[in-house]
Amino acid sequence: MHRKYNIIAVIVLVGILLATPLLIERFLTAPSITKVPVETVKTISEQGPQGDAIKDVRLSLLEGGQAALEDYRGRIVFVNFWASWCAPCLVEFPDLVALAEKHAENMTLIFVSNDLSRAAIDKGLAKFDDTTRASLDSADNIVMAWDKDMDVTNRVFGTYNLPETYVIDREGRLCRKIVGVVDTAADKMDGIMAACGGGDGAAAIEVK
Repeated sequence: MHRKYNIIAVIVLVGILLATPLLIERFLTAPSITKVPVETVKTISEQGPQGDAIKDVRLSLLEGGQAALEDYRGRIVFVNFWASWCAPCLVEFPDLVALAEKHAENMTLIFVSNDLSRAAIDKGLAKFDDTTRASLDSADNIVMAWDKDMDVTNRVFGTYNLPETYVIDREGRLCRKIVGVVDTAADKMDGIMAACGGGDGAAAIEVK
């Protein structure tokens, strides 16, 4: 009986040893991250009836205190959910920072981290180049928030996969939901900035 179990154990072990190189190769050769085109859209309905302003959403700021989305009424607001362990998040982060600098006059960018600790956030930010980190320190229109319990992330925005970005128009209404890495190319973003300028009552659009 013991010999039978020993044989089974050996077979299982050999199977694991044979499969390990294949798994490693698959991980190393995983397809590269592709950016999401803004043309691929479909209508969604979130935060109540389409056209309603998002209200009573407060975010805990990384350096302490809170901010309400209503505080940024009159500006186009990008709310980006990210985490230091999320590779696609780190890919798009510097591009979003550059986008915020380009549209500093009418755009506010809010990064909402889902990391469990401040140390993890700092470690993630340390991976960026000097230009990106300097922009985070100096840009008045970039806000760093922290939702470690993921209450706002899950309950309010219904986000469970990172990264996701919500674009809110000048009147506080949801205008775009971008699932995955944001394509910040000028010809893509100019269209979103124009569509989310507010005042047209456009329905929210989901980008996948």
